[in-house]
Amino acid sequence: MRPRRGGRLLIAVGILIALLAALAAFALLQRPSAPAEKPVLMKKVLVASEDVPVGHLIDPLAVELMDRPTDSTPFDAVASLSGLAGQYTRAPIFAGQVVQASMLSSAKELADTGELASALIPIGLVAFPCPVSELSGVAYALNSGDRVDVLITFRFVEVDRTLQVQLPLKQNLPGDVEGKQHPRLVSQLTLQNVGILKVGSWYTPPESPQQDTGEQTRQSTLAPSPSVVTLLVTQQDALVLQYARKAGATVEFALRNPNDAEQVDTEPVNLNYMMTRFGISVPALGDQSLQTLMPEE
Repeated sequence: MRPRRGGRLLIAVGILIALLAALAAFALLQRPSAPAEKPVLMKKVLVASEDVPVGHLIDPLAVELMDRPTDSTPFDAVASLSGLAGQYTRAPIFAGQVVQASMLSSAKELADTGELASALIPIGLVAFPCPVSELSGVAYALNSGDRVDVLITFRFVEVDRTLQVQLPLKQNLPGDVEGKQHPRLVSQLTLQNVGILKVGSWYTPPESPQQDTGEQTRQSTLAPSPSVVTLLVTQQDALVLQYARKAGATVEFALRNPNDAEQVDTEPVNLNYMMTRFGISVPALGDQSLQTLMPEE
């Protein structure tokens, strides 16, 4: 019995569909596969949550730890809050900006370079400079961040009440006394536990050209001894230091232990104090004496 015409047609259509499906599968197999997407690497960095002006001590509450793509993150991005400890902004940081190490400076760096020195002054205090020598500066042991007591010595002399001229007056009259009046010294501990902002000048001179000889080069590279120290004091205490300087008093510093903040009471020291406390007696008049050095004018 011969197959019907409709059956043969269905068979042919099925074969054709199968061939087309096979060809489509073959074509799909021959197409290159799409490359797999590269995963985006992320890293956690600190991002400012608010604007931070220049010269401010970084507040940990002003930043937050966020994920950022590694490829687009600055190489010096700060990755932990510990990296912000004691750091000041040397450039403004805006909200949403990644915090970078190049935007920050430590207090020591600011003090050493003089950059944004005002940022290191606590609110309520001012920076006041005082001359310093090897003797008054504790043999150059002072450093930024140290704390000192301030010792001041005044030299008192008698003056004419009306003329305010140091006695004795030279009037070239019989009985006039010629000579120089010896000042009476009084020393006292004045300001206590004063912070040092910086030792030495804030000014950095430009580099000089290379010297001709090795000895000249060696001398030119030696750091000069500091001649000034900048203290952190109240406005009133700044006036005390200014008055002492203008009055020609001697100002010297005593270095304190960093853990010692105790305020002490002291007595003014003068000749009577020295003689009474240490039992010093005045020698009898005689034909000999000791040559003494007058205090520095």
